[in-house]
Amino acid sequence: MGNSKDTVTIADGLRQYTNNLTVTHGTDLCRDKALLKKLGFLTEEDINKIVSSPEKERLHIQNAFKAAKAADIIVLTLGEETYEAGEAGAKTNLNIAPNQLKLLDKLSQLNKPIILVLISGRPLVLTKVKDKVDAILESWFPGTEGGNAIADILFGKVNPSGRLTMSFPYASAQEPLYYNHLSTGRPENNSQHVGRFVSKYIDAPARALYPFGYGLSYGKIKYSNLTISSERLFLDKPVKISLDIENLSDYDRKETVQLYIHQETASIVQPVKRLIDFTKIAISGHSSQHVEFYINASQLSFYDNIGRSHKESSKIQVYVGTNGVQLLKGKFDFINKRS
Repeated sequence: MGNSKDTVTIADGLRQYTNNLTVTHGTDLCRDKALLKKLGFLTEEDINKIVSSPEKERLHIQNAFKAAKAADIIVLTLGEETYEAGEAGAKTNLNIAPNQLKLLDKLSQLNKPIILVLISGRPLVLTKVKDKVDAILESWFPGTEGGNAIADILFGKVNPSGRLTMSFPYASAQEPLYYNHLSTGRPENNSQHVGRFVSKYIDAPARALYPFGYGLSYGKIKYSNLTISSERLFLDKPVKISLDIENLSDYDRKETVQLYIHQETASIVQPVKRLIDFTKIAISGHSSQHVEFYINASQLSFYDNIGRSHKESSKIQVYVGTNGVQLLKGKFDFINKRS
């Protein structure tokens, strides 16, 4: 178990880069005492340490607003209380706590750059947050060296290269939300049906707010020239997937290139998209790299409900890109025999 005395806080990390830093407690991460009680292991004394009195809460918000008003840039940390996440910590409400949203609303009225450092153990609903901040750094629960890592990214010593391993929803009720879902009979964007009678919500998008594989780095990147070496893949003859990646910025960066496929026909319904490979490359500012993948027949196999592996001839859609949505597209035929 970690010792809090060994932890480098976010404030400690930032202080290594600047002395011009004002740190204030803006609001509690969780002010819902009933929710904290339901965890089953916190005493009343523990909860009172987590949840400030109404008087202290008002003072904290006043101090935070005063400090933000005097600042050039606001670094705001929001998210989940540690005890909310982890084993036996399931929730149906994935929204940022109301008191945190209230503080964000107040600070956003200052019209100053706001960098949100998000602490959480799961994807949260950021629909009411994203347009009020200039950047979001998803830090999960960053551990004892988290303060140093966060500061290195915010001050540009490190160009962030992490990518989401889970989709972030527009609304809690979208969960479970995942990129490799099965197609419906009436998909929203690829169906003979139109209007109301397609698979969608009437009050929110059906897609993710931030999709699987998503993540930004300093500077822009361009994918181009997707090429597939053959129109057919056989059991003994793989196909080569190649493309060019150009760094359009001054910043050196790392890029996670993601390779997905979709098998159009099979005896068992296949996901709309399946990640089968990825590679992480280092690419200097204003330079290009040629990237290659090889797809073999074993990567196209799938399992039935009793664990038997299947390989079946089919048209294969290929997708390569920087996340599960922004993708270059191609295709080939898989022939389940030797060439």
